[in-house]
Amino acid sequence: MRYAFRCLGAVLLTGLLTVPGLAHGARLVREVSIGTFRLSHFPHSVIEPDMHSPKSVAFTPDGRLLLINALEAGKTFAFETGTWRKAWEVGHAFPASEQARHEALIPDNLRQYFDFPPKARAWTGKPVEMAITPDGRLAYVTSYRKNFDPHGHLASSVSIIDIAAGKLIASLPSGPIPKSPAISPDGTRLVVADWGDNTVSVWELGKDGLPRRLVNHFAVGKRLDVSGLTGNRDVQCGYCLRGTTFASDGKTVLISRMSRNNGLDIVDAVSGAHVGFLPDVPTSLRHLVCTRGMVYASSSAGKCLASIKEATLLSPRQKPRRENWRVRKADSGVRTLAVAGDVLVAALHGRKEIGLYDAASLAPLERLPTAAWPVGACVSPDKRWIAVTAQGYHGSGGNMVAVYRLEDDRQPTVMCSLDSVAKEKHADRLRFAIASLQQSLALVFN
Repeated sequence: MRYAFRCLGAVLLTGLLTVPGLAHGARLVREVSIGTFRLSHFPHSVIEPDMHSPKSVAFTPDGRLLLINALEAGKTFAFETGTWRKAWEVGHAFPASEQARHEALIPDNLRQYFDFPPKARAWTGKPVEMAITPDGRLAYVTSYRKNFDPHGHLASSVSIIDIAAGKLIASLPSGPIPKSPAISPDGTRLVVADWGDNTVSVWELGKDGLPRRLVNHFAVGKRLDVSGLTGNRDVQCGYCLRGTTFASDGKTVLISRMSRNNGLDIVDAVSGAHVGFLPDVPTSLRHLVCTRGMVYASSSAGKCLASIKEATLLSPRQKPRRENWRVRKADSGVRTLAVAGDVLVAALHGRKEIGLYDAASLAPLERLPTAAWPVGACVSPDKRWIAVTAQGYHGSGGNMVAVYRLEDDRQPTVMCSLDSVAKEKHADRLRFAIASLQQSLALVFN
């Protein structure tokens, strides 16, 4: 299905913005904001005092829950889709005894890759990204670092959450600063790329979705020596391993490098071996999505998004070249991507917008304003909901998740007044507009 988009409530003074796009004319309606404050141009708001720095977001496979990782709060939240009531929240806090369990999970030949403190300590993790098992039972959530490890030198962890129960049930060891985890389509493998030291973990999962053994943990190229690093670890990260996704065969894993030595690493998830590196990519790649025979990639530094046919990218006969990629400039750093039917959804961080692109051609359809500064994005399984997280940036914005409802073209257009859409006073809208303008001016002149 192809979509064009109209956004209700996007114009602060009229409550309605018509967006010309593709032929069939569905509507993208502002549904609810979930955060530490109320977004005045959303018809519904859920105030969550601990929604500090929401980094990533995902719907469960059945679409019933929206999971949100709030990095600085050290919590993962679940909200019921449609009602937006909070179902549960989970804190990523562990006792000192959990370190001994982590050490017991690591085979002797791989212990060199895991640096634990000499004396076990309790810790709280900072949840950053997640992967959900295909049956929707468990969520694996990576922790950026432990609270006592400010420079990300030590082994971090991956939390395991029982989604139905809303409980933290176990955790796994990881290298420093793990980022994007990925679970195979059959649910038998978990792959975690470590931003902090160029390493990758491959875990075997059982039929219940729980980990059975560490298949391998290895360095991509050379493991980064982190002992002397005290600066910004968002930059001091070696190859800065980031996007992680399974190819359609369910065995091959692609991992992007965001560093100057950019490219794509290829991992065999069955054997746990690093089997190749593709250096000829258009720019530094951040997030990866593999779906329907295509691989999509975002770039923060390159301010673009890109796509390539999976068969071309993984061709056994000839390595792909840069010209095989389709590239679309975005005039903004592009963070997370999500696919809604024939539309590619992109979080345009610098522009405080959601970018909508034709998934086949990458032709731009429209840009819609969202909460500052967008980072994470996801689409519900039924393609009805789109959620976007907003983190703070240079002291402004953040602490917010914006949810949009996608209505198809068979439903009638409802022209809503200012009061019926937002149910707020005119002065509240003007204050929001002024605050947004102040943030934009600060970004330009600072």
